[in-house]
Amino acid sequence: MTTTEKGLSSIILLIIVIVFIFITYNRNTIWHDGLNLWLDTISKSLNKGRVHNNLGAVYGKMGFIDDALRHYIKAIELEPGLYRTLNNIAIIYKDKGLFEDAIKYWHLALEANKDFTDAYNNLGAIYLEKGQYAKAIEYLQSAIKTNPNYPDTYYNLGILYEKLDLQDEAIKNYKIAIKLKHDFAFAYNNLSAIYEAQGNIEDALLAIQKAYMYDKENEIILNNFKRLHAKNK
Repeated sequence: MTTTEKGLSSIILLIIVIVFIFITYNRNTIWHDGLNLWLDTISKSLNKGRVHNNLGAVYGKMGFIDDALRHYIKAIELEPGLYRTLNNIAIIYKDKGLFEDAIKYWHLALEANKDFTDAYNNLGAIYLEKGQYAKAIEYLQSAIKTNPNYPDTYYNLGILYEKLDLQDEAIKNYKIAIKLKHDFAFAYNNLSAIYEAQGNIEDALLAIQKAYMYDKENEIILNNFKRLHAKNK
């Protein structure tokens, strides 16, 4: 048996074990069908990048992040132009705290597709997190140019303008995000915080009520909801 065949056998064995665990506990049968499909496909298509990309996606959804990363990288080796795969690699590196690696792969995604809104938005968000606000604005504005109806970009701009103490611009962008995505709970949450800081308690309460209505499970939103209502009884 060759090294490749041994590696494939290990993958198949691992996934079969996982499938049976999921079946035993009567969990979502979609996993069963999806894994069986890609087991069959990958066994016949070891040299196709999209196969490794989809297997990476399956691993990622199941929480096996390092295995997902390994297959995403293999996919790129086989098909360098898979810009969404490059984006997935960047997200994993970002979540691992490897910001420079994440930035590298988002730039590669843009080389593969210069109109890829997700990459511009994600670069804007990571530069925002790094405190590099000029670069953050540059990439977020590029995201809007490629797709003016992308709510996450306006949300990120809202956060950025808050950090620059430009509250009116922050409010404007949060409202655009909400117009594009009516159940954007965190945009409502952040609006509520601005209104509260401005002494506009009526609008702060309305906004936090909306945030809570759309996401009752988030601890930050729940705490803000309880605190604001307790403070203004």
